[in-house]
Amino acid sequence: MEWHDFAGRVDAHATLWTWAWERHPAVVHDDLAGVNETHEVSVMLHDGRIIKGFPDGRRSLQGQLVLLSTSGGDENLGPFSIDEILDVRVVT
Repeated sequence: MEWHDFAGRVDAHATLWTWAWERHPAVVHDDLAGVNETHEVSVMLHDGRIIKGFPDGRRSLQGQLVLLSTSGGDENLGPFSIDEILDVRVVT
């Protein structure tokens, strides 16, 4: 029954997430599917707000980006829809 799938199945969530977020390269990893959690980002929203934090791969689902606050604690920022995000940059 599974012979047609002997190479394995692709995780549609991970590949679609990466494809959708390619307009904001700071959020995706070049070699891995899904959100890049390795660096702090600055997210500029269409309403002018700027939010900083580390992307949370477990909570960033269905076109939504969730950030972990860098101000201490386990505060989550968002979720922010891909459509309300104007720009994402790595914080240096």
